[in-house]
Amino acid sequence: MLDRTDALLETCRLSQKRGAVEAVENFVVFFQALLPTLHGEGAAEIQHVFFRLIPVLLHIAWHDFSGREGERAEGRKALKGLESILLEIAGVRLQPTESDLVLRSIDQVAGFLGAGEYAMAEELVTARLLSIIRKNKVARALYRIMEVEVGIQVYLKERLGYTTPQIRIPDDFVPLSDYGPLRVFHEEAEGGPKTYLQLQIPDLPRLRDVVVTLMRDDGAIGYEQRLDALGSAALRPSSGTWRIGLTYEPEE
Repeated sequence: MLDRTDALLETCRLSQKRGAVEAVENFVVFFQALLPTLHGEGAAEIQHVFFRLIPVLLHIAWHDFSGREGERAEGRKALKGLESILLEIAGVRLQPTESDLVLRSIDQVAGFLGAGEYAMAEELVTARLLSIIRKNKVARALYRIMEVEVGIQVYLKERLGYTTPQIRIPDDFVPLSDYGPLRVFHEEAEGGPKTYLQLQIPDLPRLRDVVVTLMRDDGAIGYEQRLDALGSAALRPSSGTWRIGLTYEPEE
């Protein structure tokens, strides 16, 4: 794949349209940097999208963005919008119908770009497609978190007999030290060992978008912390029984 994109870059660089070549080159290099981070279905989706764009990328590199400088700026903005689409696709697992929608929309974007209709590509297609992908991304994240909360409740009931997601500090540290949907572990650090709560949340690309909340029986929030990249959060509440809750709060 990298060999083929390198060949595309070399072909584009033969053009004398330096401004257009630079814009296309930036887009191709962005794709090359993104590709090694992808796995499984995500990699295939990104490749399908990129291959759909190769003819229009060659056209831009060799014939430049049409019209005045303002229209060239719109064309470069449309390419940046495509970068955003690739990033968003990389962060979700598309259903077959959604994949078809993405590919059809990319065909529309390519058609608008090839015809010099850069504002149409940006406003009517790219913006619409990004909105759909992001909404579905949020819906999926909420569904995954709901699955995790159910899994935690089942695990705690089987392991400790609790009927609601809760943890007793520090009494439950030892029985929850094994790997599972919810785990407590300790690590040495400056000033003494630290205790961490770790949650298993599969199929969620950015675990830092999840905030874990511990609440007292009276409903008062005693502790909130964003998960790290490994799904862990340092435990600092005082001793007692705490109910566990999860919320989806993207950092951006």
